[in-house]
Amino acid sequence: MLKERINQLLEQFKGVAGIAITNLATGEELYAHNGDQPFIAASAIKTAILLELYDRINAGSIDPLQSSTVTEQDFVGGSGIIEMMSTPKEYTVYDFALLMIIVSDNLATNQLINLVGMEAVNQKMAAIGMKHSALKRKMMDLEARREGRENLLSPRDLALLYQYIYQNKEQYAKVLRILRGQQLNTSLPLLVGRGIAFAHKTGSLDGVSNDAGIFFFKEPLAVAVLTMELPSPMEGRLFHNQIGAILADLYI
Repeated sequence: MLKERINQLLEQFKGVAGIAITNLATGEELYAHNGDQPFIAASAIKTAILLELYDRINAGSIDPLQSSTVTEQDFVGGSGIIEMMSTPKEYTVYDFALLMIIVSDNLATNQLINLVGMEAVNQKMAAIGMKHSALKRKMMDLEARREGRENLLSPRDLALLYQYIYQNKEQYAKVLRILRGQQLNTSLPLLVGRGIAFAHKTGSLDGVSNDAGIFFFKEPLAVAVLTMELPSPMEGRLFHNQIGAILADLYI
């Protein structure tokens, strides 16, 4: 039933979609479409940065209360709220982590990439088994994009990332808490209902709309839906809404 209903959506979808859905109670992959195809990650890759950060925090090599001062020289544009605040202003590592996820703050993200290192994030993804994903540039690095350096994720890799977090949920309790605090909830969870927690991260660029995370149904699901070549932002958002509605209908 799940496969048939999603396949019907795909027949009418105007764009390129990749989907991976895994039952976290059993480990069974319930559905995949273009599962190993690399997609433009946009801000969905920020979960991998968060994971590497909390590995360092849990190891004691980074203090989450360590603070640094943000000035206008750090501004990068795009999503977030830090650049709307007064400057100079101090933020802790935890502040950056929280804002990177719940409002997708790009300045906070770049501060954390500086802190943990791009290569460490890539090594973490490789260690998990993410074979088709890479962090190649900071947020809003337009020159890197022009040079063809793009951050990439595959749907199956992204579902695997959330499966890894769930399997180690005691170690990553604070990661899950941050992801469950997500404020950008107009994609996959919109039609699911407020009673179902969704620990997730979205991502969008021109022609790109992504959302992925863990739905805490009776049997939790790792869900990754990546889209690109969209004719409009609404096309991607509606597709995510419909996928979420199908999952709610079948698994609540």
